[in-house]
Amino acid sequence: MDADEPLESFEVRFLLAAIDNFQGLWEPAFRLRRADPTRSDEQAAVVVEGVLRDLLRRDLIYLFRCDREADLPDAINDPSARLSAKEAETEIASDWWRERLPSRAHIWIAATDEGERVALAFEADTGEEP
Repeated sequence: MDADEPLESFEVRFLLAAIDNFQGLWEPAFRLRRADPTRSDEQAAVVVEGVLRDLLRRDLIYLFRCDREADLPDAINDPSARLSAKEAETEIASDWWRERLPSRAHIWIAATDEGERVALAFEADTGEEP
């Protein structure tokens, strides 16, 4: 997908979830499977991988590390917790987040300022959530 192409509805939902709440790396696949129970775990993972890579490439999201959920409010704003592009790709390619309830929840998704702007503009332009 070209950086100038409009975002798909699922991508905007993805961004809105990252704005509204702390979102673990495993959660978009979980939400996708819940919204479409006919989709297999592998199909959901493939879709989410593509969306993650696209939104990262567009600089609309970033991934960050936080081992304790109680520390999320501080970690989300800590530049040292952000994953580099190489680290993000390693986590996206890994298998741990594909589990329905991963035993190790340590990588989280957040919207960048631009990602927040794009998602909120979509809501304002359409008058509805995607």
